[in-house]
Amino acid sequence: MNFDMQRISEVTALATTILGFIGGLVLYFKPTLLVNANHSLDKWYSTRKQLKSFEIMRETDSFYFKYNKVFGTIMLIGTFYLLYIFFTELKSFTPMIKATPGSQLFLFWDISLNAFRYFVIIFSIAGTPVWLLLIFSPFTLQRLNEYMNRWISSRMWLMKFDEMHYSVDGFVIKNHKIIGTLVVLTSLLLFLVAVL
Repeated sequence: MNFDMQRISEVTALATTILGFIGGLVLYFKPTLLVNANHSLDKWYSTRKQLKSFEIMRETDSFYFKYNKVFGTIMLIGTFYLLYIFFTELKSFTPMIKATPGSQLFLFWDISLNAFRYFVIIFSIAGTPVWLLLIFSPFTLQRLNEYMNRWISSRMWLMKFDEMHYSVDGFVIKNHKIIGTLVVLTSLLLFLVAVL
């Protein structure tokens, strides 16, 4: 089934504009309706439970050092294979993307895939000394590992996202006529732009 992306975008923009217009009118004339709807929708889902497993330190070094030659060799072969592919076969993703029929997101895919290619190349080159140390001098790598194995918890960084912030709701309800008018006028302008 062939979808016309431009048509889908137009319909989505039009539907969003109409919903914005209705929402603006409701906000202007009956802000209590939005307050009640907002209270019923204001359910807080904390990320703490989902992210807790990432906060637990898992010791895997003993496995890699036990089978250092096998693991190091596999990783080194994989690294060289990736570098060979990216330097000979896949010098750029651009021709592949151009060959894809109807690629409206050409620039996005071109930048994303080529950035991914450079990311893999840089990390493959940076990882090569690590795999060589793992094969030939695991004790040196172990000493480096003891220094570099520092646990940085994301809990403090993400704590702000685990709090409810009502200030925006209060501001909107307090200035409901101004914001309602702005939403209606913006929706009308967008509607005219979409139709004309």
